Amino acid sequence: MAMQQNQTDPPASVGLMSLLGGRWISQAISAAARLGVADAIGDQPATTDELARKLGVHGPTLRRLLRALVVSASLPRTTRDGSRTRQ
Repeated sequence: MAMQQNQTDPPASVGLMSLLGGRWISQAISAAARLGVADAIGDQPATTDELARKLGVHGPTLRRLLRALVVSASLPRTTRDGSRTRQ
């Protein structure tokens, strides 16, 4: 006999995506920590290209990593003058 899903329970796919998303975010945070992104940013805002040069990494790949961290709210996005912005 098949189990019926309660009308208020989210589909199983929602739970699975939440678990996978958490894993991806934790991996992005881990990669940023290993690269020393926070130390490279310091107190001054920098462009992704400036950070990539400072860290010695591929700029477009770093841009994707930083974007994932901003979207997950793990890292704030700032403007050139240092003010924080919304995504």
